[in-house]
Amino acid sequence: NGPATSPGASHVEVHDSDKTQQTFVLSDNARDVSSRTARADAAFAAAKQGRKVIVHRHVLDGDRIVFNRQPTLHRPSMQSYEARVLSSLKTLRFHYVSGKSYNADFDGDEMNVHVPQSMECRAELATIMDSNLNYLVPTSGRPIRGLIQDHCAAGVFLTMRDRFFDKAEFMQLIFLGLQPYLGVRATLDLESLMPVPAILKPRPMWTGKQMVSVILRFVTGVDGSGAGNQGIFTKGSSMTYTSTWTTRDGSTVASHPMGDEPLLVLGSELLIGVLDKNQLGPSNLSIAHLINEVYGPHHVGRFFGALGRVLTYSLRYVGFSMGMEDMILLDAPGRRKAMRDIDLCVLGVTDEGTALSTVSKAASALNGKIFPTKLRMHFPHNDLVTMTQSGAKGSNTNAIQMALTLGQQTFSGQRIGAMTSGKTAPSFFKGESRARSKGFAMGRFVSGIRPAEYTIHAMAGRDGLIDTAVKTARSGYLQRCLVKGLESLTTQWDGTVRDASGAVIQFQLGGDGLDPCKASTLTEFGVVHQNRADLARRFKVGPHAPQAAAEDCFDSDDDGEGRQMTAQEWQRAALEREQARPLPGHIDARLRRQTYQLDLKPRTVQRWRAKGVLSEKMDGEQAKAAQQVEEITKARLARGGSEPGEPVGIVAAQAAGEPSTQMT
Repeated sequence: NGPATSPGASHVEVHDSDKTQQTFVLSDNARDVSSRTARADAAFAAAKQGRKVIVHRHVLDGDRIVFNRQPTLHRPSMQSYEARVLSSLKTLRFHYVSGKSYNADFDGDEMNVHVPQSMECRAELATIMDSNLNYLVPTSGRPIRGLIQDHCAAGVFLTMRDRFFDKAEFMQLIFLGLQPYLGVRATLDLESLMPVPAILKPRPMWTGKQMVSVILRFVTGVDGSGAGNQGIFTKGSSMTYTSTWTTRDGSTVASHPMGDEPLLVLGSELLIGVLDKNQLGPSNLSIAHLINEVYGPHHVGRFFGALGRVLTYSLRYVGFSMGMEDMILLDAPGRRKAMRDIDLCVLGVTDEGTALSTVSKAASALNGKIFPTKLRMHFPHNDLVTMTQSGAKGSNTNAIQMALTLGQQTFSGQRIGAMTSGKTAPSFFKGESRARSKGFAMGRFVSGIRPAEYTIHAMAGRDGLIDTAVKTARSGYLQRCLVKGLESLTTQWDGTVRDASGAVIQFQLGGDGLDPCKASTLTEFGVVHQNRADLARRFKVGPHAPQAAAEDCFDSDDDGEGRQMTAQEWQRAALEREQARPLPGHIDARLRRQTYQLDLKPRTVQRWRAKGVLSEKMDGEQAKAAQQVEEITKARLARGGSEPGEPVGIVAAQAAGEPSTQMT
């Protein structure tokens, strides 16, 4: 096709054995097909003769690329993807879950694509820099990737108790979510994934929770036969509490029929709870985090991809658009009276610090009293409240500024000071001490603000902009100094941390030699016990351990020469060495204090109680659970060390420098 038509090539290099090189430039004339064909035939003939041929071609689907956004403040700012070439389009696209890794939004950010030129580089991109492998940030071991914004709001709508789908809608959404991954598990079809309807009459209906459960079972490999994986087990929380629901008169209730907490997942079945930012976003011990710990990072990538598609398409069924009605208060006269009370609450207070504290407390009390219970539209019909409560975007502060009041404006952390005339603005009296004259903006965005409030609000906004510009320069220089000072520190094969001269900086990285990404849930023993079956399968302990005994690995033949060990025997010997090694003291102490929630049938407990052996049996079950968790912990600990050659100095510098850019 030549350089002008994709996919094509710009030129071809043919290298001879005597290190000479011929370069053929391909014509960009669309009609000059014959010359390009002749060049291609000559290059193909040279390749058949054993000569090295390099084709400078266009990027194709499936090629490995490096994606980067500057400033590159930490390791996840550069990640690898498989390219997909979209014809006639001019923008670079990537999934929302990686936005936080790059600190990127979608308002015109510029990013860079680097294309590797060797097979070795491609291999490193696939095994080290792949985006799925960067689910955890190396500085702390906490998740950094997660679904954002519309996905969080859609997750709440999809998993509420009153959300139902007929078979056509249910199957369509499941297909849209799982279609790219059906080839991964070729033995499954959509019909086999269909659960029993939650409602049978008058027509079969499925819930949104069942839709999420289908995706979870597919991603975690649960096939229902009991022979495969057991699935994820977790008890978590969401941001959408029962108190988020309100009655018709605007009062909250302790127990609402739509209240759905805490979140409970058993065997990859979502039984209770709604999905919001706590479970969909980059949260510790979320569903995605547990999938990463139990099954690996590529399963998390499939979970985000499948669920993200389902949430995007499901939101089209209900729509999501904030309007003026979402910001209207029920008690407008009550708001005006409360504003007057706040305005006058600091009369006679001479100390500025006391005055600021008094106004802030009064405003906070009013905010808690009115928002969100006194809004005309209530959750979940109020999309503004849904947005803030689900973690999709914004906070209660943003909503309060729209519907209630802008609140106290500060300049350099203090209330607005007076000019030389003794006034804070021309519209106020000299020496006036009311709250509004010192920067308390009583207006709101939904109904507008007064000129003096606009001026003071602009002053506070400009102060924030200048502070951000200065802070960016200082934090950037701080990071540069840290990186230059620590860039030579790496881990060695003996587990020590050394600098470029070979001097020992630490005998063990961090005192324990563990990689934060591999040990992020090492001491979450309750989670380990709940998911012990699949963790044992992954780390090959317990019933999944290799069967060859270690003493058989070193038998000698009659001639005295040792026989060669098989791979399974090596694995078994390594496992026995792991299990014989004692746990570190602090981990062992926490493990001994841990108690576990046992999976026992009520009939079994009643039988033990009747025989008078309940206490002994429960102690035995606890000891058995502790033994299983200890075996898994030892296996994870043995695999949790930092890799030799890891640039731990640069990672440490990034751990201090990158968060400094986020401070306000």
